[in-house]
Amino acid sequence: MSNGQERCSDEDSANEHLTSLSSPCSKKVKKDQDDTGNIIPGTFEEPRIMSQKRQVLTASSFNANTGVDGGNSLAQISSNSSLSSNYAKSEKMTGGGNLNTGNGGTLNFNDDSSNDIRSLTTNDVFEKIGLSRKVQNFYKKKKGINYLYDWQKEFLTKPKLLEGENYILSLQTGAGKSLIADLLMLRENLVNNKNCIIILPYVAGTQEKTLSLSAFEDLGISVKIYTRFEGKIPPAKKRKGQSIYVATIERADTLINSLIKENRLQEIGLIVVDGLHMIGEKGRGASIEKLLFKYLMFGSGQIIGMSTTIGDVSEMCKFMKAKHFSSDFRPVKVIERVKIGDNLYNVNDEGDLVLHKKLEVSDEIKKVDSDGIVSLIKDISPQKQVVIFCPTRDNCEHVCKLVATLLPGSSEILNDQREEIIDYILHDNEWKIDKNMEIGIRAGIAYHHSGLNSEEKHYIETGFKNGALYALCATSTLAAGANLPVRCVIINQPKVREDFIEKSQYLQMIGRAGRAGYEGEGESITIVGEGYEERFRDMLKSPLKPCQSQMLDDVNLKGLILDLINLKLVEKVEELRNFLSKTLAGIQNNDECLSLMERVSESLKEQNMVEIENGVILKSNYR
Repeated sequence: MSNGQERCSDEDSANEHLTSLSSPCSKKVKKDQDDTGNIIPGTFEEPRIMSQKRQVLTASSFNANTGVDGGNSLAQISSNSSLSSNYAKSEKMTGGGNLNTGNGGTLNFNDDSSNDIRSLTTNDVFEKIGLSRKVQNFYKKKKGINYLYDWQKEFLTKPKLLEGENYILSLQTGAGKSLIADLLMLRENLVNNKNCIIILPYVAGTQEKTLSLSAFEDLGISVKIYTRFEGKIPPAKKRKGQSIYVATIERADTLINSLIKENRLQEIGLIVVDGLHMIGEKGRGASIEKLLFKYLMFGSGQIIGMSTTIGDVSEMCKFMKAKHFSSDFRPVKVIERVKIGDNLYNVNDEGDLVLHKKLEVSDEIKKVDSDGIVSLIKDISPQKQVVIFCPTRDNCEHVCKLVATLLPGSSEILNDQREEIIDYILHDNEWKIDKNMEIGIRAGIAYHHSGLNSEEKHYIETGFKNGALYALCATSTLAAGANLPVRCVIINQPKVREDFIEKSQYLQMIGRAGRAGYEGEGESITIVGEGYEERFRDMLKSPLKPCQSQMLDDVNLKGLILDLINLKLVEKVEELRNFLSKTLAGIQNNDECLSLMERVSESLKEQNMVEIENGVILKSNYR
């Protein structure tokens, strides 16, 4: 197929459930579940991605051609097959590049390497990481992989990585980090015979990833989802084969606690954290730090942290005992634009605004669409899909109704599919649907926010992926949740709820535009209203903030201390001090951390939750 043909993302069909919503990018996926919520292996077929015009020497790690070597069939990969390569088992790789050793070392994409990265084939890389030709052919067939990006080759063949060093990856959105996670988990399962945990921030992401990884069941790997209501604690022991646990942040913490309690933490050989930057966010950040700390102190495996929006990582590297690998490679260029008044500006490399053009908008339209959203998308949609990020739930619904009214969908071909979305929502929602949602869906647009239940979100996301819907009005959580790459992203005012947008949030949102497998450039347009222009300009030029520990909080530190005591990981006050000094909080401000520890410990004693005597701290017999 030619470069000009329509392309699909590697996860476009990940949670398809509707039976007749179809597009050139969709394939049917069997989505069966047992009564515990775990995915049952079934039909698994992912769409293929065509090569991009904008490539650097190699094709996309998600590309596939019709002539790709599928290798042996699934039936040929039997339990007697050798699933790991003797090459990697016997070789102890010690060469391969100028690694900055020590805590906080940084590896850039252009570091010298003893290997000629560009000359490495996909076969070479799979062999170096220990995966046999049969596994390689299996993965290529299931994922449509033909080539790797150069940065993927370089990272996957780092000797320190293969020796078990922890790494933090700073990557552009869409650069191909999912492939890295997949291959390292396969290696851990099949070569090192250990289980893995992959942590994603939102339920939608865990559901997508679980279905995507369910293909690995054919290799004897069990894939289990761990969300609020799903996943057995502690996990059942397998007699044969290894497991991948796909978990949300909080559920991963519970999972690790259960394994420690059962003296089974050594079963976990690899933890992958997707969205590592969230360790610095209020609320959930402390849970990430807590689970990583317990694994760092009491586990024996490897941690890979990945993020597109992480700032200075020196303190994070020290906390995680990790090296840093960064790449600014992006397979598809994204043009950043800003709308101020009637002017549309380009954002240049220095973060300055350069006038692109003046928008012609009638006074009549301005009266009902003061932000000018319709004028921005009328030349893009419905031919190309767009996500409109809105600061609040109410604004999502307002914009959805506005666009549906002023820019109604005209494709009669999609009418049946849109009616089907409405029917599914009605059927699973006691025959109720919001009137604005119904009007919007019929016009090809829907809203997506936390006020919707999981069924509504599922059908809307699926309809969008299949092309029945051309626009989504969404809150910021969609940027880090479901995999919904689009041609264009519009940010309706640089705010998240009542707060001005952080640079990390901004980058997450615009990262939805222009992903590998989609033709042409991506585009982001931020609508900046009166009073926000100066702050927005400052944000564009500002560096990403380093992650600040959320453990310097009474409630959060109390949770960690109780975990350590209840799991019998510490028994002495001095041990507790030493441990806490190794947290991210302790590294960033040890004096404050230890001072807070004293206050929290005393409070726990007063509440009869712990007993402290002669330097010994234990769980209280009163609780």
